[in-house]
Amino acid sequence: MEVKRITGIPETAMSFLRRIARETECIVCHDTMKRPRVVRCGHAFCENCTLKLRHIAPGCPFGCCEGTYGESVCWVVS
Repeated sequence: MEVKRITGIPETAMSFLRRIARETECIVCHDTMKRPRVVRCGHAFCENCTLKLRHIAPGCPFGCCEGTYGESVCWVVS
């Protein structure tokens, strides 16, 4: 998600919008997360990305979590 400068919006609001864009981006597909899943280490992925990754390797792709995705997914954000 790209955040563009709009005339008249204070810089603090722009910083907030940029932070929201970063925090809602899936670190796998780089799109806005759809049906986010959060693993034990705190990394969040789209539901579809989580399902794809589950078949590739166990745990978080950053090597933070032990076990499989089925065991690691602890929050479903809706």
